[in-house]
Parts: sequence; C-alpha cells; structure tokens
Amino acid sequence: GRISAGFHALAGALDDPAGRQHALAGALERSRPWSAPAGRAGTPARRQHPLGLQPFDPRGEDILSLDPYRGFKELYRRHGPIYRLGLPGVGVGFLSETHLCADPREFHKVIMADGSYPLGAIELQWPIIAYYKSVGNPLEHFHGRGEPWRRMRFAMQKSILPPMAANAFAPAIAASASAASKAAAQNAHDIGGFTARASFDLFSAVTLGRETRTADESQAVTNAGDQRFCEDTIEALELLVPTTRHLPSMFMHRLGFKSEMHKRFERAAHDALTYGVKISKELLTKVKAGEALSEAERASYLVSTFERERGQQAREGAGSLSEEELLNLISLTLLASVDTTSSIINWCLVHLARNPQVPSAQAGGPPTTKILRVVERAHVLVQSHT
Repeated sequence: GRISAGFHALAGALDDPAGRQHALAGALERSRPWSAPAGRAGTPARRQHPLGLQPFDPRGEDILSLDPYRGFKELYRRHGPIYRLGLPGVGVGFLSETHLCADPREFHKVIMADGSYPLGAIELQWPIIAYYKSVGNPLEHFHGRGEPWRRMRFAMQKSILPPMAANAFAPAIAASASAASKAAAQNAHDIGGFTARASFDLFSAVTLGRETRTADESQAVTNAGDQRFCEDTIEALELLVPTTRHLPSMFMHRLGFKSEMHKRFERAAHDALTYGVKISKELLTKVKAGEALSEAERASYLVSTFERERGQQAREGAGSLSEEELLNLISLTLLASVDTTSSIINWCLVHLARNPQVPSAQAGGPPTTKILRVVERAHVLVQSHT
C-alpha cells in the first residue's frame, strides 16, 4: 500500500501543470553539447561527446508534448540535425538517452546500415507488448525484432505499400472522405477530434471496405459498435505515448502492478482490438463462404491480402501469415492508422491557415463557406500557439 501511494504521489508531482512554461524555458536553457560545462557552478561536464543533449528533468517531463513545435525547433537550432534527448520509457541508461535525427538524408544511412532486423519504434511501446503477452496474442512478436517480425511485416505490406495498390483503394477512400468532409464545418470547434474520426473512417474503408461514418456525429449512428470502436481506438492512441513515458507506470509494471493510466490504456486497447478482430472475421467468413461482396469489400486490404495468401498456399503449400495473425494485423492497422493519418490532415489545415490564399488558387475559384470556416478556425488555433 505504501509503495502504491508513493507511486501515485510521484505521478501527481509529474502531472502537475503549474510552472510548465517555466520548465520548458529552463529545460531548453539547460540543453547543451556534452563537451560544454554542465551549467551549474562546481559541477563538471559528465564526459566528452560530439552530440548535444537535452536531459530529462521531472519538472519538464512534458517539454515536447507541451509545445513540440517550439521544442524541436529550438533543439534543432541549438544542436543541429542530430542530437541526444532524454526520453523516459524510450531511451536507455540512467538518463534515458535516445538519438534524434532531423535530416532524412542522414537517417536514410541509418536505415540502410541497420540490417535485416532494424530497430523500430513499436519495440519501445511496452504497454501494447505487455497487453499482447497477457492475452497470448501472436502479435507479441510483431512488436519485437527477428524473423517473426520480418515475416509478418513483409506479408503485411505487400498489399498496401506499393503505389499501384492505392488504385484499388481510391474509390472507397474518396467516398469516405466526401462523406466526412461534409461534417467539417460543424466540427470546427474540435478539429483534432474530427480529423481523428475522419481518419478512422478512411482506414475502415481501406482495410475492410466498411462505411463507418463516425466523422459526422450529427447523423444517427447506424452501427453503435463502429462508433464505440472509434472512441476506444482514439482513447487508446491518446494514452499509448503518455503511458509509455510515464515513470510511475513503468516502475509499477516492472513490479507486476498496473497504474490507473496503464489500466485505462489496456481497457481501451482491448475493446478496440477485440472488436477489430470481430468485424474482420465477419468479412473473412463471407469470403470463405463465397457470399456476394460489395465493390469496396472486394478491393479491401483484408480481402486482397487473404486472396494473395490463399494463392501462395496453393502454390507453395503454406502462406506467410496464419489466419489469426492476419485478423489481428488488420485490427492493429485500424488502431495504428488513426493518429498517423490525422496528423497529416492536421498539418494540411495548419498550412492552409497560414496561407489563406491557397484554397482559392488550388480550387480554381472561391472555396466554399464550410471549408473556410474550418480553415479560419485552424488559423485562430495557429495564431494562438505561435
């Protein structure tokens, strides 16, 4: 009980919002090349190192989540395109060090030299790995490094990464985007939530050929399960990174306990992933039974991957993926695609807000009033954060 109370007290101290702006300025001020003095009288530099360091400070743990645009920009100005950053839950050693590279040309060299089993960010997501292990999910190995990861990754990407694959998905994406965009204006007060739901709708169309229509909350929900799936997915993604970096959660996990944040993440992830497998299995059952499919379902990522695997099994005696692996990969793809897609949409809105003349020039005429309302709202948000 005392241990648990201690962790909760530590969590409260780290989560206290008071003084965060001061902590941001102070943490940036303390960032330095390791060859420079430590910045405190009588304290020598730890050791010589050519890279700059942004050390972890409990008072400024949320330096990047508080203002990532300003934070990364300042770190780049001080240290150049490659530097070290203290990231609890991600880095290694006492200072939780990790290397950051802001130059894609330099990072390409890292990728080319990393061998057959490169390090990936999913290896660092201990909350989802812990969940997969607890339920005996085969994707436990997908979040590691080795031949199981390589086998699943290569089989997974064949039907989605090649540029020609987009041709099959384009009609479903266009229909989903058209439906979502009609709700943009009424969601101008919550652009982040809207783009997250719209992204979910887009990838539901890609992976399963489903019309989820969760972006337009004003309409009657035709499938309550889809709506709940979207909510659980967004909640799980919002909790994943904070839980991964949350020191009390990490310590409690190592001792065999779970913090409240960790429990909330697992509940949301479990419900989302379980439902994702359920609806994927329903479509796969239709395929194996030879039932009629819609055009979007026939072109979906699940069906195209299953047919490719079935063809490989007929030719070679075995496919690259088991049916259980395929179903769980589809569910994981739905969960993981939301924040990656919405971040692109959000940045598009930011740049449109910074350049209000662009919509008119791109469209060949004046933009609609609804689009302008969304862009103007984005412009207000941009101005308030710069």
